[in-house]
Amino acid sequence: MALLKWIPYRELLFLQERMRRVFEETIAKYMGLEVPSGAAWSPPADMYETQTKVILKVELPGIEIEDVEIDVKDTFLVVKGDKRQRVPNNEYYHRMECFYGTFQRIFSLPVVIDRTRIQATLSEGVLTIVVPKIEKEKLIHVRVEAK
Repeated sequence: MALLKWIPYRELLFLQERMRRVFEETIAKYMGLEVPSGAAWSPPADMYETQTKVILKVELPGIEIEDVEIDVKDTFLVVKGDKRQRVPNNEYYHRMECFYGTFQRIFSLPVVIDRTRIQATLSEGVLTIVVPKIEKEKLIHVRVEAK
């Protein structure tokens, strides 16, 4: 009998992933978006912010740009698509660790954005979405006089 190495945080990582999916499905239903039944996988992503924009990087190795959709609704940005498995004839897999099938991620945007100027590029397996912020109006100082 083979012994398996116990990784104490494996269950926590699984729970974290499942909770993230539950939250995303709930948000999708609330927004009236189609929730893909049984999304096969969920790509990892980074989101950061500069003075003028929010930048989202999603790892999508092996995916063509025509297989990716980006939607914006209210303060949420949705990235969804499909990674097709291309299996040539006469090949037998000994191990399959790559993810295939449909995916969907929903990101809550932390600021007010300019929807008309969103840009997306896919290069070397990384989808980069640049979301410009709307400049906050400068505060106007009003002097109050007592009478």
